[in-house]
Amino acid sequence: MNNEKKIDLLLQETEIVYGNEKQIHQLDWFHPNIPEQSASGTEHSLFRISKEAIAALYIAQRCKRTDSQERGNADDTLPLQVDAIIETFAKKHSFWIDNTDTYFHNLYDSPISFGSESNVYLDANRKLVVKTIDTEIYGSILKALQRFVIHNTLFPETSLNVTGFGRSRFGLFEIIAEQPYIEGRFATIEEISQELERIGAINQNGDFIIGKFFISDIKPKNAIINIDKKIFIIDSYLELLTK
Repeated sequence: MNNEKKIDLLLQETEIVYGNEKQIHQLDWFHPNIPEQSASGTEHSLFRISKEAIAALYIAQRCKRTDSQERGNADDTLPLQVDAIIETFAKKHSFWIDNTDTYFHNLYDSPISFGSESNVYLDANRKLVVKTIDTEIYGSILKALQRFVIHNTLFPETSLNVTGFGRSRFGLFEIIAEQPYIEGRFATIEEISQELERIGAINQNGDFIIGKFFISDIKPKNAIINIDKKIFIIDSYLELLTK
């Protein structure tokens, strides 16, 4: 089967998933790997993922499987372009933005935070932050989307809700996500460590493991402590441990 036919078939399959976001079979990597203490909330955490994110996850995982199965086939040297397929699907369903920098600057003015990973804009009326997240830092779109599922499972109070996809003014593929805006101060590393240990994470030289999840990039700007002394993890590097 040539690439064009593969892409058409994949888009047809994705339409079915997108039409019924409760079809979460494409998250089969997730079920056996959740922390034991999160098991009762698994279904809720999966349904917290938007249908836009589920569609993109489906595309990314199917492309990975196809690519790995056929990588050694000399007659099929063109890899499936995950970003291009997601872009095609997102444009069809109107959750694509061609130039995220211009679009969100016009909507919210300058970002309140920016860096190599993301630009962050404040939507004060809805008490949300809007993030445009560069996927290259994660190595793949699939890993970036998986990170959102893990974050929403471990830290539901600061869930990342994927609302769409787009490209920056430099043409970089980005995930667009919203997250609750938390007022307070940055937590210290010690406070963050105490919070992670409270939810069952094991400290390993400043990184943490909970179940089969690996948590790193623990630093003050990635957690907020509010007026009630409650700590909210808003960002971290999350990865599924493999054997």
